[in-house]
Amino acid sequence: MKKLIILALMLSTSTAFCQELKKVTDTSSPSPFTNIKEEYYVMKDAKKIKNGLYKKWVNNKLAEEGYYKDNQKDSTWIRYGVNQNVLAIGNYAKDEKTGIWKYFLPGGELEQAYDYADKKFVSVKADPSKTTYQVISGSDTTYEALSRPPTVIGGSSVYLQVIARNLRIPPGAFKRGANGRVYVRFIIDETGKASDYSVLKKGDKDLDAEAIRVVKLIEGWQPAMKGDTPVKVIHTIPISFL
Repeated sequence: MKKLIILALMLSTSTAFCQELKKVTDTSSPSPFTNIKEEYYVMKDAKKIKNGLYKKWVNNKLAEEGYYKDNQKDSTWIRYGVNQNVLAIGNYAKDEKTGIWKYFLPGGELEQAYDYADKKFVSVKADPSKTTYQVISGSDTTYEALSRPPTVIGGSSVYLQVIARNLRIPPGAFKRGANGRVYVRFIIDETGKASDYSVLKKGDKDLDAEAIRVVKLIEGWQPAMKGDTPVKVIHTIPISFL
């Protein structure tokens, strides 16, 4: 599959190579533990306008590749995990995602398929460890099976990246040697709005506060569905400080 994807990208780039292009390599280190390398092409007479194949490596591993046309993302783009497995694949047109994008779990299973043209999910893989959710209806809360759990477009890798990039161990907790797992509980209503953040079981106050802060950074929640009806649910995300 990966060979076919790369071939498609190369064919998409061939037209641009007929023009006068110059290869550019950029490197950066946004943190002591992160090295980024980018390779792309620009027109010789317009050096800031990307055209053609683009590749990005993070810590010497391919993280993303795709195609630019007139400095806008175009054609097929692929995002890879740390083990070089495909995490996402789909098409861009004029810098916007179009058509059906597929999002995969690290093990290779399809987690989501989302149609950006119709703005709806084609499929969402349920969490096998969670068969029921707390559904809120007025003043009542009941455990019910859902046809679709609350999620974000792009799957779990999207919010896991938010957590990984932003989570910090507070100085006070570090001095105390505090660690463990904090379960952040919050409500996602019928429109996808998240609110009422709290911890399931209080522990170290600094770790609890940091876990809530980071979970609040996750945006773009899509509501849970029961059949064709969006429902208000209580959702929980574990945050590990180890």
